[in-house]
Amino acid sequence: SSLVNSKGEEVAVVYKLRRIDGKWKVYDAVVENISIINNYRSQFDRVISSSSYEELLKRLRDKAG
Repeated sequence: SSLVNSKGEEVAVVYKLRRIDGKWKVYDAVVENISIINNYRSQFDRVISSSSYEELLKRLRDKAG
């Protein structure tokens, strides 16, 4: 699919799918060659490297709650 950004430019979105229990589910989206999964993985790695896994969990819980 594609989206239109704030500048009026069309941007492609590529969805990565997996079939689970007979249903197709999106597990990642790539926008302008940036994967959501890879982006989160990089952010998580930075937090874990600079502090701890427990700190990552705390930050995620704080944001979710």
